[in-house]
Amino acid sequence: VGNDDHKPLGKKGATGGVLAAPVWKVFVEEAVKDRMLPETFDIPAAARVEKVKICRTTGFRAIPGCSAVTIYLPEGSAPESNCPIHGGDMYASAMDPKAPRLILVHNDRETYESGGLYTSDEIPLPGGPLPEMGPVKVTTPGAPSEVVIPDPDRPYTDPNPAQTVEDKYQNLLKQYGITN
Repeated sequence: VGNDDHKPLGKKGATGGVLAAPVWKVFVEEAVKDRMLPETFDIPAAARVEKVKICRTTGFRAIPGCSAVTIYLPEGSAPESNCPIHGGDMYASAMDPKAPRLILVHNDRETYESGGLYTSDEIPLPGGPLPEMGPVKVTTPGAPSEVVIPDPDRPYTDPNPAQTVEDKYQNLLKQYGITN
């Protein structure tokens, strides 16, 4: 699902979850309906993963009060501290070396400031401070999508034709001494 000229689909909210995911779901359901696939699978002991309950909001270890999900993570990579929003220690979560890299909480600054830990300019979040952003408009799933009609005066031209890609590939092989 998308435009052949690499342009956005139009409206904000026209994302993979809204447009592509429903198409993929129907495709996969049809593709596997006659197959005898197992309902569950066993994780081999050699996989070296651990089962962890994670807060859906923050990504830290879930505690009572969290909307939690159980996931498998590589051994030793799960956050060590509990969810700071639902009762865990704010300082411990801020200093956790295995803290989630993507902060999903909408009001991080206010939460950290209310705990008296940091000023608004000095919140040590992974990846640096969050940029200030305005409200984001979200399109309700199932809403009719906007159809983008190609412009006949500006037909699509592939920015990387197959021959150009092949020439670049062959040049790289020569540079690295793989071919003559």
